Amino acid sequence: MKLTDLISHIRTDNKIEVKKTREAAKSAETSPTVSADSVQISAGSKEVLKMQEIVKNTPSVRTEMVAELKRQVENGEYHVDSTQIADKMLESWLADEGIIGK
Repeated sequence: MKLTDLISHIRTDNKIEVKKTREAAKSAETSPTVSADSVQISAGSKEVLKMQEIVKNTPSVRTEMVAELKRQVENGEYHVDSTQIADKMLESWLADEGIIGK
């Protein structure tokens, strides 16, 4: 390869790079300015967040109630009211059928 060919090749590469740089600068000038994003949380959303935190910190098992029920069962003191069970079963069925609201 001749030296003149090499110089010509370098000039061509330089022209391409200059053109790319100018195009990038031009597109940067014409693109709209991007502003910082912001978020606003409504008062209702803040209340929901508070409630979620309360629920999160509340134990899902009430150990004192479970302990009392275990004690009653072990001592033979736990009795189930069959009328209440039947009422709840009927209420559940009527709600499933859409006859009453849940």
